[in-house]
Amino acid sequence: MKSWKIFLSIFLLFFAFHKQYVYAQDDYTDEEYNTEEDYSKHQEEKPKIKIVKQQKKGEDENLELLLPFDNDELPFRPKEEKRRKNVYGDKSVKDKILDGMEYQIGFIAEGAWFNNADLRKLDETTTYSIQNTDDKIAVALSRLYLSFFFPLTDDLFFNTNFFVNGFWGNDQLAGASNNNNSASTSSGANPFNIGELNLEYIFYASGDTEYSMKLGRQFFSIGGLSTDFMLRDYLDALTAKANFNKQLELKLLVVDFYQMAGDHTEEINYVRYLSHDDSRVDNFDGDVNTIRTGAVFTVSRILKDFAKVRSMDLSSAVYGFYARYGAVRVSGSDRTNLGTTGNFADNDYVMLFGNRWIFQTDPSKSGLVKFYLDGALSSGIDRKLTSVSGESRDIDTNGFGAGGGITYNTSKMLRSIKFAIITDAFFASGAKYDSEGNQTSHGFVSFKGSHTGGLLLNRNWGVHPSAYTATNGIDDFPHEKDRKAGTLALHGGLSSELWEKTTIGIDYWYLKDTGSSSVQNPDSTVTKAQSRLGKTLGQEMDFTVEHHVNQFWKVYFTAGIFLPGSYYQTPGIKPDSPYGSDSFVGFLLGSELVF
Repeated sequence: MKSWKIFLSIFLLFFAFHKQYVYAQDDYTDEEYNTEEDYSKHQEEKPKIKIVKQQKKGEDENLELLLPFDNDELPFRPKEEKRRKNVYGDKSVKDKILDGMEYQIGFIAEGAWFNNADLRKLDETTTYSIQNTDDKIAVALSRLYLSFFFPLTDDLFFNTNFFVNGFWGNDQLAGASNNNNSASTSSGANPFNIGELNLEYIFYASGDTEYSMKLGRQFFSIGGLSTDFMLRDYLDALTAKANFNKQLELKLLVVDFYQMAGDHTEEINYVRYLSHDDSRVDNFDGDVNTIRTGAVFTVSRILKDFAKVRSMDLSSAVYGFYARYGAVRVSGSDRTNLGTTGNFADNDYVMLFGNRWIFQTDPSKSGLVKFYLDGALSSGIDRKLTSVSGESRDIDTNGFGAGGGITYNTSKMLRSIKFAIITDAFFASGAKYDSEGNQTSHGFVSFKGSHTGGLLLNRNWGVHPSAYTATNGIDDFPHEKDRKAGTLALHGGLSSELWEKTTIGIDYWYLKDTGSSSVQNPDSTVTKAQSRLGKTLGQEMDFTVEHHVNQFWKVYFTAGIFLPGSYYQTPGIKPDSPYGSDSFVGFLLGSELVF
């Protein structure tokens, strides 16, 4: 019954379109086509955007039928080719927008050298030993950032920024590298990458009270800290925010489409040119996406407004987030062996709840002090296939994460010298394994926050101090260079600013794994690797010099050394897992121009 009605509707629409047509009238053109023949004659030079049926007396003159765009057409009408001024018909409006437009352009050029990232010195005894220990590398690269902000009206704003990266040599910045070829990489080829692409709309504003929403790719964090291990990331999301009298703020992560657009999109015509990933699996009745949601409620100016203390302030943020995983390869489809024994997702999920306190003094003659405490609990389940005997092999995500730190910035000493001292710590409970080597817990699972470490552990390895909810499931990999696992991370730093131009600093990090295993007599590569857990990862020390040539340009140099601990004295479960006792070293020389 339903199918013949659909067919009849399509037939009637098709028959109606074979009547006479008029090209849609709007502000952009003064031409019209009264017959189908006239319209066809100009079809190539004026692509079909929208068509209205020829009107008869008594018909609504505003009635129009919008047709879908072709794959390669833009979502707006092409410019009027006969015009050389005001080609889109709205120049006066755009002139006002450009008057309020803001931009920022950044150019970074860096050269870096690294050696012994595998923690083993070069062994030239055999060809095999050379292949496994020769990892010295020197690179030079450039980065270009373009950021634009458009206030379209008093309550509507558009924000976007682009960036492009490339190594020096072989015309890679010009796109000659195979890494820029969509035919050879599953992630697609985007000569320009997008950091943010969103619109912001203010629903209501009165005094210090404001309600707004933001749609699109955007930066999101809990707030208050430059290094946030709980959640600090760019999201493809819909968010909303409510501010009340500078004291209360509610941020809603309404929905974050964390994992979408997998391999199945290759079969959809109108998105066939878009980048995609392959972390999803086929079928599962469309239940293959990972969605996140949550909220942050912040109370600010607690001391200033409530206790009437003017020289210092206290704020508190309560936050909670939830993630539900569809059928992805790492987790979400374990109970069906990637869909071979069923067509349903595991229904894995993770929840995170926490509270953050930040105390800060106002800048004064004696300097500035900032102190913070942060604690959170994670809970959830990563479902697995049951054992042969029917026992559950599910892995929980129950854990605890906490951090704290203090920063002291002095005022000018000796008229031209400033000092800054920083100490901070972060702890995330690690994974747990039973006496048979089976994992029972992921420990604390964050929602993807900052890296830890400096030039080597952060910039080179990309170490996260906890497992986290990722696009492909729960990332919990303690044995790789870019480990995502429970860690105790301690950091201390001292810097000095000379004559408001040059800054010299030293930083120190100590890292220890927080996982545990109950295996007593390991007899396989996997169980032997578990004896690493709970041991010291190592220590990193960095030395940095930064000089501001002027307000736009600065140059900088960083050198670092990582001393591996007992954790890396035991082989990991993968051939390329760092394993050894030799120091990992590197340095970086860079230039940054921002205007």
